[in-house]
Amino acid sequence: MHDAIATVKNGSLLILPMGHSKTVSGLSWQTITLTRQDGDNHRYSEAEWQRLQRGQQSMELTLAEGRADIIPESPIRLRGWKASISTTDWLMSEIKHTINDSGFITQLMLETAIDT
Repeated sequence: MHDAIATVKNGSLLILPMGHSKTVSGLSWQTITLTRQDGDNHRYSEAEWQRLQRGQQSMELTLAEGRADIIPESPIRLRGWKASISTTDWLMSEIKHTINDSGFITQLMLETAIDT
């Protein structure tokens, strides 16, 4: 609604603009590299690649093992997918952690990074 990310870090509520991958102090987030072996399930299609040619694109990825260290706005580098995915600069837009009978899993929604 307001194009912002809200998260709690170190006991403080942070409200940051989406798509800029910067800390409150203006520093860049550390890039997280994920490989195809980290994923259990992902959705991406050639139609999404065509959409990239017109603007922003997204990808959904479910990790085989949960990763509590991944936070919104983290830059993500994907390795092991086809070139159109692996050469794209991704940004973490949404994260969902689940603990159930299957264990700890993390679902990620990625968007193409915005150059600033």
